[in-house]
Amino acid sequence: QIATALKALGVQVGELALEAHQPHGATLLTAPPADPGQGALRIKVLGRDQAEAQLFSKLWRSLLYKESGRTLHLTRLQEVEHEAYTRLVARTAGVRTPAVVAAGMADARVAILAVREPPGGRLSEAEASLVSDDLLAEIWRQAATLHAARLIHGRLSAHAVILAEGGPVITDFDIARTTPVGASVTGDIAELLASLATVVGPERALASALAGPEGDCVAKALPLLQPAALTHQTRSALGSRKAGANVLDHLRELGAEG
Repeated sequence: QIATALKALGVQVGELALEAHQPHGATLLTAPPADPGQGALRIKVLGRDQAEAQLFSKLWRSLLYKESGRTLHLTRLQEVEHEAYTRLVARTAGVRTPAVVAAGMADARVAILAVREPPGGRLSEAEASLVSDDLLAEIWRQAATLHAARLIHGRLSAHAVILAEGGPVITDFDIARTTPVGASVTGDIAELLASLATVVGPERALASALAGPEGDCVAKALPLLQPAALTHQTRSALGSRKAGANVLDHLRELGAEG
């Protein structure tokens, strides 16, 4: 059915496979590329129940964490169109992000967003010894380019970074939003800082953040290094509650010293 729906949107695919990790409120699938150099097609599918689940989840987080800037969409089409738009804005601004292949309603019940992700593993799965200082610097430059385009990612963690041949690629724009001029980017900075600490350690993570183009914003992000302010993926990467608290405490202490 999904292959037929994609065909209706002008996208031909062969074999489809469910991704191992499924987010709340959506179904993610992948289709292998016809050309191995292209990378896989990643497909997000929203049915009515899934769109409603995402709406209520975002509304709940808005109330719980006072995230007044989070965009709430009332329809499946609005959901996929907004994500496609933020991806296109980021790409136009110079952010490395997967190309949007298709976005729209496949029929009256299902909305689909398909993007072409480049070959490469996620930064969250990389060995610390393989993550160079130059790579960290480029990740922070990409984040700054995203913010300069007046976009907030919302889940800017190591899992949202693909280690592609041409440089780090930012993906997972499902809760990204546009912002007014001068809007705070500290949430993204705190998320990325905490997440990088799980990959390369607190010292290198903080040093790379301070040396980056948004280094002046790091001090304001330190109070957000709290479990409740971070995504589930980053909290999981931090380990147990005690281990995670130790890492976040250490980051705040290092930040206060530096």
